[in-house]
Amino acid sequence: MAEPEVIWRDGDHWRDLAGDVRAAGAATVVSLRGTTRLVDVAGDRQLRLARPGGHRMDFDGEWVTLGHWALTPCGLLIDACEHWAAGSPVRLVLAGLVEDWPGSDVGATVLEAIRAGREPTAPGHPDLDCGAAYCPNGPIEAWRRARRE
Repeated sequence: MAEPEVIWRDGDHWRDLAGDVRAAGAATVVSLRGTTRLVDVAGDRQLRLARPGGHRMDFDGEWVTLGHWALTPCGLLIDACEHWAAGSPVRLVLAGLVEDWPGSDVGATVLEAIRAGREPTAPGHPDLDCGAAYCPNGPIEAWRRARRE
């Protein structure tokens, strides 16, 4: 398999990824535990593929409307008429629709990190909430910190 073009990977500096994905026309987004979203910006559609043994959701394996969306290393947000999603932190974003990302060298690195239980990192997050559901500066993470204290 030829190595896919990487837009962003775990450990890269934090940035808003939407412009890069729009420029590519389509992207593959791999989240915290390996769930894959194929995001076809040009076709205004997206497809969620749960990792084997992972959490299953309605519409998995079906192309559905993409609608309004945003993407940072903190997660992919989707707000469409028939569904919404507030994804977990991102490990990898590839240009194009790459279902077989685990077969690439960069994919093998992601799978190793998942198996080892390492959290993804994105240094340089701005001080404000970026709007992703699991943003470290957002309300969900503030609630989690308060519960731990």
